Amino acid sequence: MTLLLALLLNTAAAEEGEDIAAEASSTEVSVDIGPKSVAYDMIDSVKRALSEGDGDRALSLLAQARMSLPNEPQVVNAATVAEILYLEGLAPRMLGLEREQDIDRFRDALSVYPEFRWNKDLFNDKGLRGYFEALRAEVQQRAPVHTQVPKKRGLVKTYVDGVEHEALNAVRSGPHLAQVACPDGQVAGRWTDFEQQIDWIAMCRVKPDLKVTPPPKEVDEFAFDMPDPGAGPEPMRWVPPKKVREPFKVSKQTWFISAGVAGAVAIGTYAAALSARAEYDDLSNPDLRNPTQLESQRAKTNRLVGVSIGSAVAGAGLAAAGVFSGSF
Repeated sequence: MTLLLALLLNTAAAEEGEDIAAEASSTEVSVDIGPKSVAYDMIDSVKRALSEGDGDRALSLLAQARMSLPNEPQVVNAATVAEILYLEGLAPRMLGLEREQDIDRFRDALSVYPEFRWNKDLFNDKGLRGYFEALRAEVQQRAPVHTQVPKKRGLVKTYVDGVEHEALNAVRSGPHLAQVACPDGQVAGRWTDFEQQIDWIAMCRVKPDLKVTPPPKEVDEFAFDMPDPGAGPEPMRWVPPKKVREPFKVSKQTWFISAGVAGAVAIGTYAAALSARAEYDDLSNPDLRNPTQLESQRAKTNRLVGVSIGSAVAGAGLAAAGVFSGSF
């Protein structure tokens, strides 16, 4: 009987061990091994380093955060993009530097996220904070730039500072984070000021089918979604500038050559007019015997004089144009 009880106890212990191992295995599989946000952690580290007075480490981390942001595995909102730009302007000031380029970073941050607030916990400088608030209205005057989103993009979604953009949309000028959400789940991005051409579709590692039509967006009237407090402004409407005809360019050399030709014509026709007048005044000329011939010769002389005067005036005008202008 004792032997039988021992065997039963051993069997129960073995089964309990298997259950514990299975439970442990299940727990291990459920661990989140997805991509982690590197840039967000670095931003926190930058602020911590600045609070501790470690400027060199803060600047190093800030540069790494900027490089890491386009590689984030999710779409980044405007508040986060603006915070990096803001810290790029604030850090040098906290280190005692006074540069205009750092003020430009403040302008860039407010262009991306106009609701961005000064961080008093990091640097409670009332003068600089007041200047920062004054920039808030100034950046609204920045010129819009076309975000160049193509009309045909298949199922690719395009974002600028976390806000979805479509064709003929624009943003305020300055640096921005452009991101795409590709059909295969990839999220890719890059920094850009949209001054140069940007190929949105090429950011996807797998070329998407541009012929696919995205389904229409369904609007749930009863849905109550809280807006993202870190979302940027709605895209601006892009109006293509009207094409202005380029002025017809004429080189100074061409003006002066034309003036010289006109002058030569004036001199030649005037010489011909003098010759015709001499024939008219010659009473012994056998070709001028009657009043009709005389009248014809006088008209010829007058025509030559008129051409000569006109050519001289034209030559003077062309010479003046060569002196004062090169185009019209």
